[in-house]
Amino acid sequence: MPLSRERIERLLPHRGAMCLLDEVIEWAPRSIRCAASSHRDPGNPLRGPLGLSSMAGIEYGAQAMALHGALSAGAAHALGGGGAGHGGGTGDHGGSAGGHGDGAAGHDDGRGAAVEPHGVLAAVRGVVLHEPWLDRWPEDLLVQATLVAGDAHTAMYDFALEAGARRLVDGRATVVLVPASRRGPGARP
Repeated sequence: MPLSRERIERLLPHRGAMCLLDEVIEWAPRSIRCAASSHRDPGNPLRGPLGLSSMAGIEYGAQAMALHGALSAGAAHALGGGGAGHGGGTGDHGGSAGGHGDGAAGHDDGRGAAVEPHGVLAAVRGVVLHEPWLDRWPEDLLVQATLVAGDAHTAMYDFALEAGARRLVDGRATVVLVPASRRGPGARP
């Protein structure tokens, strides 16, 4: 089921320019494919003086993981979709990540809204920057994340960014799921 940017912003903790993804092209229990055009935006918050480094591809991948986690956790039910099993959110470092859960995750926040656990991006491995810059590509980015393994506490995803037929970045990320009950005061769901 395709998902618009407006719906993506309702599922991710990032808003405005920091929400890097424009659309969910498709998602399934173990994978997600998203489109992004924000790499061409001169106001991209991850952009440095020379441009948007391919290292930012890790954040694009992490946002796709978080979105996959949120959709799989059933957050899509409120938006007219479906799914079960994951939780998504951001880590303390500002990176986004989705986390795999087994349904034991969410609870009510006292206002009737579901509070899901969030994922903290714990590690990235095997990251290959096939191209040095993301902003040099006129095509939209295809951002893919595939759940390799996960349980109620952790998730491991492979992720990749492509522009046209060219692979730009790929790697593997490990996410640690933080239950809603263990968040500090003032933490966002």
